Amino acid sequence: MQFSLAAVASFACLALAAPANPGFLAVPMSRAPAPDGQKGISFAAGGGINVEMINEVMAYNVDIKVGGQKVTVQIDTGSSDLWVFSSDSIYCENDPSLCTKYGSYNPKKSQNSKDTGEHFDIQYGIGDASGNYYKDDASLGEAKVTDFQFGVSTGDKSSGDVSVFGIGPLADEATRSHYPNFPALLKEQGVIKKNVYGMAFGLPGDKQNSEITFGAYNSGRYSGSLKTVPITTQGHFGIKCDKAKIGDKTILEGEDVVLDSGTSLTYLTKSNYDAVINQVQAAGIKLTDAGQGISALPCSDIGKLSMEYTFSGKTIKVSGKDMTIPATYLDSSDTSGLCIFGITESTGQLSNLNLFGDTFLRAIYSVYDLDNNQVSIAQAASGQEDKYVEITGPLPN
Repeated sequence: MQFSLAAVASFACLALAAPANPGFLAVPMSRAPAPDGQKGISFAAGGGINVEMINEVMAYNVDIKVGGQKVTVQIDTGSSDLWVFSSDSIYCENDPSLCTKYGSYNPKKSQNSKDTGEHFDIQYGIGDASGNYYKDDASLGEAKVTDFQFGVSTGDKSSGDVSVFGIGPLADEATRSHYPNFPALLKEQGVIKKNVYGMAFGLPGDKQNSEITFGAYNSGRYSGSLKTVPITTQGHFGIKCDKAKIGDKTILEGEDVVLDSGTSLTYLTKSNYDAVINQVQAAGIKLTDAGQGISALPCSDIGKLSMEYTFSGKTIKVSGKDMTIPATYLDSSDTSGLCIFGITESTGQLSNLNLFGDTFLRAIYSVYDLDNNQVSIAQAASGQEDKYVEITGPLPN
């Protein structure tokens, strides 16, 4: 159901210049090209829990402190565990410069560190992250939690240069004995009132930071009203898409799609992807092979691209700028004039999945309500004043 901010009596509207402990936590996310180790890797968690994180192009990072030690981690709504590299991991031993750049964790440097004795082993397409779960203090921005459980990897960087900050549903944790992950612990320890967070993803070159806001959303990052829809897939942020259109062609109807910040591109099942490609070519756009199943097109043609997605009657428009990434963003010396086409085909273990990554998410503002198993979406907007709305009750239905 759509709703306007003025009609929500259960929400308290707070400005950015709020008291020191306003009941929410707003954290800017840095946008960066994905490290080479993470490009094209599909993450599959142990214990029969599948976790997709495919960062061919870019990633969204924040700095978190565990045991007082700063580590750069990638925000991932498609998984639910935070894990960091151990200071004595093979990763740090093989490349100390990367370990210094992105940080690591040494339990001996924290008086509150505790090894839980529980092992974790997350299998990847070409490697793994493994070690033990620890508990320690953790802080993000001005918020601090205690007795926070996270994984400490002793392996190499086959999982990528940057540690992973999974913030998804607890059902997607890489352990059967579920524990409160970071968003859940923020609520449990009274930092926020509801296990809810809002996310804004900017375009390369945008002046405004990408942002995640725990316990609130930012009405300055979208236009119109939010639309709340139920989560339809257990363990992931899957929602029902009524239909998607490119030009006058409908390419999918009544299918589940998964929203995943840990994925750079938008992955469509073969029939849906083929329909998109046919329409792109019909518009006179020439696609070239960029490798790994990814296509490129002249940046001068992105104005010919646009798509519309409808969710419970709410239409989201995705422009050509949203769904493409300039090659110069990845390589400043590039002179090809090409842009990466941000839609590709789901293959392998993802072949039956429509996975909506950054090239869709940047077109929306999204609010993830883990308490009530629902997601709210609106058309993204930029250039407006930030206005934070603390969530003190359930989202309107």
